[in-house]
Amino acid sequence: GADEAAADATRRWCDGTARPLEGVFFGVKDIIDVAGAPVTAGSHTTGDRVAVTDATAVARLRAAGAIPVLITATTEFACGAPRNARYGAVTNPWDRSRWTGGSSTGSAGALAARLVPLALGTDTGGSIRVPSALCNLTGIKPTYGLVPRTGVASLSWTLDHIGPMARSAADL
Repeated sequence: GADEAAADATRRWCDGTARPLEGVFFGVKDIIDVAGAPVTAGSHTTGDRVAVTDATAVARLRAAGAIPVLITATTEFACGAPRNARYGAVTNPWDRSRWTGGSSTGSAGALAARLVPLALGTDTGGSIRVPSALCNLTGIKPTYGLVPRTGVASLSWTLDHIGPMARSAADL
């Protein structure tokens, strides 16, 4: 649906009804549901599960005009190890001999490689902050509960946070 959403964004810009994030492409970590997209949590054990509805965070970004265009790799069940059986390691675009760090590894890699200007990550023990630091990005771990976690595979419901990542604080 990205092509249709982009055409709608163009129409909205032309007729003066653009929303705050109109036409901004974004990536979504592979534990966050995007309707119609495979969401595997980086594991072979999940099979090829396809999300039925958007996670609340994705729905809110869509409502603001943003367009999800890719599901980004994560470590298996967002546990944070560099090697993943399903995806392999996501290398750091600044130095391909290094890892991007943390479980929001694909979101950081996609941002640093300039595939998208915005991505969603999750942070339980540093998984937004570490890859952001290692890839020269900016990420926010919001106040607990500020961003609803509905539609997100949980690692630790008492510690999980959903947050944005971008190439700069100004972008966020």
